[in-house]
Amino acid sequence: MKQLNRAFCLYLCLMLGGCWDSSQPQQGKDDASQVENERHIHIDTIGTIVGRSDFGALANTDSTVMLVGGRIFQSQGWLATSTVTEFDVALGVERTLPSMHVSRAFFDCVMLHDGRVLVAGGIDSMNVVLASVEIYDPVQRAWTIVGEMSTPRWQFSSAMTSDSLWYLIGGRSTFDNSTHHVDVYDIKKQALRPGVELPLAVHNSSAIALDSCVFVLGGRTSGSNSERFGDLLKLSPKTPYWAKVGSYCHSVTLPTMKEVGGHILVSGGCRKEQPIVECCDSVFTWDGNEFRFVDSLGQGAVYDATTSWGTYHITAGGLHDNGTKDSVTLLQLRENGLTRIATAWLAPISRAELVMFPSDSTCAYLFGGQNQIKASSEQVLKLRWN
Repeated sequence: MKQLNRAFCLYLCLMLGGCWDSSQPQQGKDDASQVENERHIHIDTIGTIVGRSDFGALANTDSTVMLVGGRIFQSQGWLATSTVTEFDVALGVERTLPSMHVSRAFFDCVMLHDGRVLVAGGIDSMNVVLASVEIYDPVQRAWTIVGEMSTPRWQFSSAMTSDSLWYLIGGRSTFDNSTHHVDVYDIKKQALRPGVELPLAVHNSSAIALDSCVFVLGGRTSGSNSERFGDLLKLSPKTPYWAKVGSYCHSVTLPTMKEVGGHILVSGGCRKEQPIVECCDSVFTWDGNEFRFVDSLGQGAVYDATTSWGTYHITAGGLHDNGTKDSVTLLQLRENGLTRIATAWLAPISRAELVMFPSDSTCAYLFGGQNQIKASSEQVLKLRWN
């Protein structure tokens, strides 16, 4: 009953636009996670959007975020959408932008330095796997198809290198089959070409670029004898193949990889799904030679919302062993390593998106996602720390 009352109070607080102060002790939480806290995370509701999950959220200017595609809950269930909107965090207002040529969910997207947006792959509202790549020009306010990947794909990973190459890696080419194909979109040449193929066909891996090198971690093969992998693969301009450079502590799907202060940070990931889902709760950094343990999040998760900027990394919600996660964790890279500096709690959420603006390293914004009963969330939350 105490837990129910706490959940109801939290729900009521967020519905009324209030804030949930992480300085207040929470029953049923790990006290050890609060011992190291040096800051407080405050959570405020700043507006509403058309609820969506499995979408893209990209910081556009110092006050606007572009929300692209994804799935919207309708009377027929969750359907992919082509709609695109822009949310102004200063005014708390959502505006409509031109829609993409096709509906997309489970795709990847990236914003370029000049404000243009690239999207690739995914599945449409008829569950057809897509191969098309399209770009949005904010000056012309129009989407243009710029090419087709070598194979349709969804549940793939992507990474943008410092030399303006966008890598589209692995994924599922159908609902059943994984692919080892890699495609590269050259921003300068505005051309799409095949890339160096993976050594095996995997989906639900994670990718990140450091300078001109691309790293891929984890993933799973398809078929009745499917396997998870914990290998860290590296592709550099000097080698025409993917080289194994390390092994993660677990074989996982959907790990989170972010760059924090020039280091690769890895967290979460799913170890197994049967008979119950088991997620990795550890945080590691890759120092170029090996993975180093940093911290435990208490509850591992997949489909959590994460973002990084400068020396900060923040993660919110996700799906874990016992359901939908309700915590927010803030980490910071310091001289002695990565340190957890704050923890807070919110209404359980998964498949949401977190965005930080380069001009402000004291807050992040949480958009959309699915709540504990799998309905879409329409709230926009501001997470701020002091």
